[in-house]
Amino acid sequence: MPLMGGKELSEKIKEIYPDIAILFASGYLDESIHKDILSNGEFINKPYNFDEIFSRIRRLLDKQE
Repeated sequence: MPLMGGKELSEKIKEIYPDIAILFASGYLDESIHKDILSNGEFINKPYNFDEIFSRIRRLLDKQE
């Protein structure tokens, strides 16, 4: 995204919808980036595994119930 990163976007979205579930995805392997954003949602790394994506989405939805 040219104007902001995913973390900044998630913070802006959370201001409007504080209870929204967020799943971050990245190809970066830098652990410090992952730890920094985990407070705002779940994280999945590329390459994607569909079973893992579905599992993470299910976990996010279960947290909201």
